[in-house]
Amino acid sequence: MSFAELAASTNFSFLEGASHPSDMVATALELGHAGIGIADRNTVAGVVRAHSALRNAVADAGAPVDFKLIIGARLVFADETPDIIAYPTDRRAWGRLCRLLSAGNLRAKKGECHLFFDD
Repeated sequence: MSFAELAASTNFSFLEGASHPSDMVATALELGHAGIGIADRNTVAGVVRAHSALRNAVADAGAPVDFKLIIGARLVFADETPDIIAYPTDRRAWGRLCRLLSAGNLRAKKGECHLFFDD
């Protein structure tokens, strides 16, 4: 049976996650996991590092690696709406997610993101 953590938080989720995205991908590969889903709190900041780690692992293996990397965001709302984990499935969905996160960041002080259900 394969295992995949689907809601992992990295060190980009301040005070929630501790590991670097690249370390999380490397560890999941070492443990033989089927994949990992990285969803940091109101950010997709770790996407490049996670993808780079997987690309490097494939290069080191010299062959395709049977591993699924899913990147998204845990949307944490300021109005007590329950958290939502959003994994965009195509380019348009990525654009909508990034616009949503930008709107939340623009209405808050640096380091915070204020999202509301109506967003």
